[in-house]
Amino acid sequence: VLDPQTLDIGPFLWFGGAGGCSLPPINHLPITKHSKANAAGEKLERERHRKVDRKLFTEVPDIEGLVDLLFSENGDLLHPASINHGLWRELTQRGHPFVEISWNSPKGCFSAFCTPGVMSAEINGQRTNYIDLIIDIAHQVGSKINHMSAPVGVPLAFDIMPITDPVKALEFISLCQINGIIVLPITTQVATDCP
Repeated sequence: VLDPQTLDIGPFLWFGGAGGCSLPPINHLPITKHSKANAAGEKLERERHRKVDRKLFTEVPDIEGLVDLLFSENGDLLHPASINHGLWRELTQRGHPFVEISWNSPKGCFSAFCTPGVMSAEINGQRTNYIDLIIDIAHQVGSKINHMSAPVGVPLAFDIMPITDPVKALEFISLCQINGIIVLPITTQVATDCP
């Protein structure tokens, strides 16, 4: 952001992952359209282009903070939710279910922090809420709820018991995505008691 009066630069708007990490998922964001119309006067969608709203960006106050984000290793300088903050806020406001995941390499375990939102799903012709659905997915991969909380003004959230089998971890991610639950990477290791 440029101050037109003083020409000072900052704050910076960040949408990305830490060093060695990928961008947050954007598949759910609106597809952009071409600025010029075709011969029929239609402005067609631009495949692989998404509209990323400014509110999904994290504000970084100064160049030092930007350097830390650009050159940190695997998010070691970041608070776990800092990169996902804008996206987290947007999904929470919409009541859309999502999980934040991490793999703790030294301890060899997968962790998931789950926010089921307020939406419900139809599975095999029956309505179910995402709390039950995420709990069922955890059970399918041999895990269960570790801790559930819902402080005043904060949506219900819970974490699952860490998963040590990488195949089961991938199965958890796959089942979430199949059922419309957005999967966000946590950009730093979280404190977990791995078995």
